[in-house]
Amino acid sequence: MTGRGRARGRARGAIDSQTTPAESARPGVRPVQPSNSDVQLSAASSVVPGNLNGAGVGRAAQRGAPHGDQRPGAGTVARSTFAQRRRADDEAEFVAFCSRPEHVKDKKGQSGHQIKLLSNYFQVVSSPTIIFYQYHVSFEPQLDNIKNRFEFIRAQEKLFNHCYVFDGAMLFSTAKLDEETVVPVFRESDETNFNMCIKRTAELGPSHPTVLMMLNNTLRRSLPKLGLKLVGRCYFDTKRPTDIPQHRLTIMSGFTTSILHHENSLLLNAEVVHKVLRNDTCLEHIQGVLENSRGRGGNPRDIISRSLIGEIVMTRYNNKTYRVDDIDFNESPRSTFSHNGKEVSFIDYYATEYKIRIRDVNQPLIVSRLKKRDRRPGQNIDHVKLIPELCFMTGLSDDMRKDFKVMKDVAAVTRLEPSRRIDSLMNFMKLLKSDPECQKDFDKWGLRFADQLTSVVARVLDRTTICMANNSVLDYNPQEADWSRSFRSQQLTQPVVINRWLAISTQRDRETLNSCLRELSAVARPLGMKMAPPQICPIPDDRPETFLSALKNYCADDTEFVFICVPNERKDRYDAIKKHLCIDRGVPSQVIKAKTVMNPKSLKSVCTKVAMQINVKMGGILWEVSLPKQMKPTMIVGIDAFHDSAKKKESVGAFVASYNASFTKYWGRCSIQPSLLELQNQLNTMFISQLLRCRCGMTLTCRCTQAL
Repeated sequence: MTGRGRARGRARGAIDSQTTPAESARPGVRPVQPSNSDVQLSAASSVVPGNLNGAGVGRAAQRGAPHGDQRPGAGTVARSTFAQRRRADDEAEFVAFCSRPEHVKDKKGQSGHQIKLLSNYFQVVSSPTIIFYQYHVSFEPQLDNIKNRFEFIRAQEKLFNHCYVFDGAMLFSTAKLDEETVVPVFRESDETNFNMCIKRTAELGPSHPTVLMMLNNTLRRSLPKLGLKLVGRCYFDTKRPTDIPQHRLTIMSGFTTSILHHENSLLLNAEVVHKVLRNDTCLEHIQGVLENSRGRGGNPRDIISRSLIGEIVMTRYNNKTYRVDDIDFNESPRSTFSHNGKEVSFIDYYATEYKIRIRDVNQPLIVSRLKKRDRRPGQNIDHVKLIPELCFMTGLSDDMRKDFKVMKDVAAVTRLEPSRRIDSLMNFMKLLKSDPECQKDFDKWGLRFADQLTSVVARVLDRTTICMANNSVLDYNPQEADWSRSFRSQQLTQPVVINRWLAISTQRDRETLNSCLRELSAVARPLGMKMAPPQICPIPDDRPETFLSALKNYCADDTEFVFICVPNERKDRYDAIKKHLCIDRGVPSQVIKAKTVMNPKSLKSVCTKVAMQINVKMGGILWEVSLPKQMKPTMIVGIDAFHDSAKKKESVGAFVASYNASFTKYWGRCSIQPSLLELQNQLNTMFISQLLRCRCGMTLTCRCTQAL
């Protein structure tokens, strides 16, 4: 299970209409008010101070996630009881996790032949070997301004021997102070005196996960010194992007880093990442959506909301990304919000702060809910409002993903060959080591990295034997791992027989459906599949209601399979068809686009793949592979979780497991669970049910894998 499910608690609170103005120059931040314009938003969450210990030992903290620096004002309330509770555990030496079980002497296999590879890891040659002290920093009176907190700590850096890491609430240093140290500080802007209380809460050994978090934070904070900027969770080179003008795309390259224990050594994982930006703004997107929907009917506001909600947008004036949670049609750039105690319009704000002139003053506003770590302490603010004209779309749209030329041009930039990837990683390490400021930060903690990538000895496995019916073996090239051509002349291991099935299409696609069915019958015979002629049901139009009506009229109780040819992609129609057949009728089905089977040159290949899918959906077996003896008997289990951006109150957990010795039969089930929950509530029940299904008088060795 990933760390996401463990770190997503939600504290719901009452709406407080009396809030203080936002201190930062954050546009559109306004207190939550029970007004008509916010009817579409769910009940606001009250601002809960962030995790004050700042030293989470979760996987996200170890892999260098932006922990402290992304939680402004996280330490506004002292948690001395929490610190006392954690002190006993933190003072004990933490033993580094070893992924090799004690009873296993060697995890290396024997089959295949060896090959030497380069990984995307750098050896951590030197790491801290001293004791670190953890302190909790609080202020009296309470100080919410995160910038002031950092300024006051920076002014007292001699107290920590110029060696410390501070996240706004927790401080880590090699200097040992008294149990509690009080330092008077003075803010000149309003001539206010504060008492800065520094309380020692724990002593951490060099192998403690919190120390790994510190090292990751130190490394991440050195990346901006290389000219990289934080966008989302990764650092990108925003000054040298790659433009693809023919598709109006811009691709930024960057890096993600993580320092973790692997086996018995400490390694730095570095990976090249890319971010795809579209050069069309949200306003242009809205205008395009309305233009394409003209003449189809429907509420324009609903059309805009469906096309934008759930998308990730980027504001290039501050290189920040936001998730679109709602569209406020009741406000415009002329609307005002509270900024530094004054009411200012969006037009004036952007003209003053960013020298940007907003052209369309009648456009609606984008609503983006703030995550808990981004909320200002002491202010009941849970969302920001953005200008569509200034927000750029990110990622690839569905239409772009279907365009072969777009995907080919994008892949030329993002899919790096091994040599280019190695060069990028080596250049990254050279930049890191040649920067004096970065080296100064690393020397404070005794942190040094190897010059070269870590090499590993891998094995190229022998070619897997693929068996068809009558123990015949497929001949294929292992370098390509493609046996589709030789597959067509072989009989399936367990072909199915379909006696009664339906074929539905519009009257316009009737001829396309007929040619597809003829080719499908031709390719099914050599595979051993027996498919009787289907009952063809032409319909007058392609509306979802028409397809459902045909299914209700022609799909009988003894119908074994339904084949549907649709003219184009429409999610509402596809969802309606699948919901009726899967839930209401319980009949397997295959939906195919008419465009896919219109080309005679590719028709045979397409129909072969469709026949394979039909055979599997009907419970047949395509082929088997030879397995090592130690793999029998084994049950393979896979689990995953799906979080729908449109339905935030619930998620779907999926469970699938094999139930025969050759891993060709699978049983699956899904369950509705609380939103954002990764580990399923019903996992135990489903797992036990499958074990009972698989019992055959033998002990099962369970090898659980989670789909990522």
